[in-house]
Amino acid sequence: MFDCGGVEFSVLASAAPGPELAAVLAGIDMAAINGHARVVVMAAWERQVSWSNAQLYGAMAYVARSPACEPDSPPELLETFGEFASAEVGAALRMSPGSADRELSFAYELTERLPGTRAALAEGTINLGKGAVRCGSGRHRQHHGTGPADGGDRGGAGVRQDRRQTDQGRW
Repeated sequence: MFDCGGVEFSVLASAAPGPELAAVLAGIDMAAINGHARVVVMAAWERQVSWSNAQLYGAMAYVARSPACEPDSPPELLETFGEFASAEVGAALRMSPGSADRELSFAYELTERLPGTRAALAEGTINLGKGAVRCGSGRHRQHHGTGPADGGDRGGAGVRQDRRQTDQGRW
């Protein structure tokens, strides 16, 4: 197999995503490798991005279960997502309220209802799009109904979006 700059591309093709893979990928000059190696690197980046997405949505779930988000707050976790979780996520990630609600709903699905799907993301065996399909997530479509996708049992996450849609007569 082609080797460039100490990177063995046959190993890279099956490398598990995580901090080590990120460091290796960051050091690869795409202009200095051939087309086959570029395909291997691209696939490795996809696995790495899936891993990163699993970490991001896991972090969202931790933020959502935090009783307070102050610099000196103790490391406590609530049993359910907090009332202002969507606002915290939206502010931190510079999202609109509706986008924050959808992303937090997806985080709930991945961490609470379908941890196997989150594990597959973390392993890099599926990408975010496939994870959303497995979750039936509103990340890529609008929800129509009740339940976790629209705030049914998340302890407040999604409430702002539901109220706005109801008030505007969208339902």
